[in-house]
Amino acid sequence: MALVTLDYIVIALYFLALIIIGYFASRKQTSESFLISERKLGFLSGIATINATKTGAILLVFTALLYIYGFSAMWYFIGVVLGYLVFLPFSALLHKKSGAQYYTLSDYFYHNYGKTSSYFASAIVIITMVGFLIINLIASAKVFEFFTGLSFSLSAILVSLVILVYLLMAGFDAVVKTDVLQ
Repeated sequence: MALVTLDYIVIALYFLALIIIGYFASRKQTSESFLISERKLGFLSGIATINATKTGAILLVFTALLYIYGFSAMWYFIGVVLGYLVFLPFSALLHKKSGAQYYTLSDYFYHNYGKTSSYFASAIVIITMVGFLIINLIASAKVFEFFTGLSFSLSAILVSLVILVYLLMAGFDAVVKTDVLQ
C-alpha cells in the first residue's frame, strides 16, 4: 500500500500527539499518578484502557481462532465478556475493602496472604502482561508495516520508541490519557 506525503504527516502528527499527551501528563507528576494515575481512573477511562490493551490481542488471537475453529470461536470471547461481568462486583468489593493502601495486586496478596502468595501473584501478572505487551507490539508493528511499507522490525522499533517516550515521561497516567485518545 503506497502512502502519500499527507499520510506520513498524519502518522507523524499522531505520534507527536501521543508524546505531547505524555509531556502534559508528566507536568503534575507524583509517584501516585505515575504508578496508578492517582487512583482516579474513571469508568470511561477504565473502559478505554482495557479496550486499548486488549485490541491488539483480540485482533490477532480472534483472527487465528476464527481460522482454526470457525464461528464457534465466538464462544471464547463471549466467555471473556461474561467473566468480566461476573468479576466486576468482586472487583468493586475488593477495591472498597482495600481502600487506597495497595499499588499492585501482589501488595494486596502480601498483606492478606503472605509473601509466598504475593510471589505467585506477581509471577502470574508478569507473565500475563508480558504476553499482552508482545501481542500488542506485534499487532501495532504489523499495522504500521502494512500502512507504511516499512519493515516489521523498523515498525516495531518506532512504535516501541513512541510508547516508551510517553510511558517514561508520565507512567500509567500517560497510558490512560493516550488510551482515551486511541
